[in-house]
Amino acid sequence: MEWARAIAEHPDLTIENGKRYFPRAAGRTIELDGTNYFDSDGILEQFERLFTLLKFKDDYEGYDIELMIDNARTHTAKPFSINDFRKGTGYRSCPVEKLEWVDENNNECFINTHFDGEDGASKGMFELCKELMLIPVDAQYKHFLLKDLVKLAETHPAFVAKTFLEALAERYGVTLTHLPKFHCELSPIEGVWAHMKQYIRKNTDQTFNALRRLLVEAREHLKTHPLIPKLWRRFWRTVEAYEGGVGFQQILSHYFGVKCHENVKMHRKIADYSGSIKQI
Repeated sequence: MEWARAIAEHPDLTIENGKRYFPRAAGRTIELDGTNYFDSDGILEQFERLFTLLKFKDDYEGYDIELMIDNARTHTAKPFSINDFRKGTGYRSCPVEKLEWVDENNNECFINTHFDGEDGASKGMFELCKELMLIPVDAQYKHFLLKDLVKLAETHPAFVAKTFLEALAERYGVTLTHLPKFHCELSPIEGVWAHMKQYIRKNTDQTFNALRRLLVEAREHLKTHPLIPKLWRRFWRTVEAYEGGVGFQQILSHYFGVKCHENVKMHRKIADYSGSIKQI
């Protein structure tokens, strides 16, 4: 019934364009022959498919949806950086066609970053700051350095660039929370990858055909293994511990059995009390 309602309102969900989605889901598969892969656009398409399907899930009715995602470049890519703007007018002065923002009255606003009828020339930071009333309209170009204009522009919501994924989620009323880097206790999928890679290493004969076979076997092996419930229990207990004021070092010691110095900041390299380095 959920899928029927979804495709009735969004018939494009049945059009896969070679993406090979799992039935009635947002996940999809790829072939290991190099003809299909996950790129930035493809991953954003998957997220949009997920956001579309969420509202038809009966179990989530009436709930606010919040997704926790990692800091991968695909998830944190932005359409522009304020440092990409140049001071004066020119064909490369502005990295985007327009700036969009929501004002204090929740009105959607935008300005074009290019002049009309001037063969596509872009305005540059000086002209944009005047248009946004960050500097007087009669201000003199020579009286402002680019770094001063950038400092002024940073205070305006037009230059607060949301990531492509954040903008997409906002359209669907979904909140995104980015996980800190190198905090695998907050990302259960990291435990899944580690388990699958370990299974493959133990059983491989270093051939491509074995890799294809073992990838499937490793996934099937997980279905009967108690790992996934354990990872989710660790995730929720860790979240509760952080909310209760427990520090990062205590989390590592409790869940990973690692002794570490007080100044440890990430999992990649952790020094124990004897000074040796442990990789986890």
